[in-house]
Amino acid sequence: MFHVRRRPADSQPRRRKKKPLGAANGANHISGDREGPVLVEVTHSGDGGRRIKLGSDPVEVGSANTNCLQLFGPSIQPRHCLISLLEGVCTVTPLHTDALTFVNGHHISQPTILHVS
Repeated sequence: MFHVRRRPADSQPRRRKKKPLGAANGANHISGDREGPVLVEVTHSGDGGRRIKLGSDPVEVGSANTNCLQLFGPSIQPRHCLISLLEGVCTVTPLHTDALTFVNGHHISQPTILHVS
């Protein structure tokens, strides 16, 4: 038997712990919140910067002004890498042999699956 009661006016809403993403769905699947999966820029201070929503269109990264995400630096190629989301799986693919592309500190040279973090 359950009783429905009103909360007192001075009560605070209960906070629930968030479940880690990927725990129930499998670690290779990206399952975002209401806005969907996003890329979050990490600044030198460690704060989150820009947020780029991942959708059905791949995100091309590089120094060319035609890219969705334009980066600058001596080792950034005009067409550096491609980030794509297909059926809940997000991958990073280097687009140039000289494109130094890293995932979690490891140099990659072929398409690599991103894990939720």
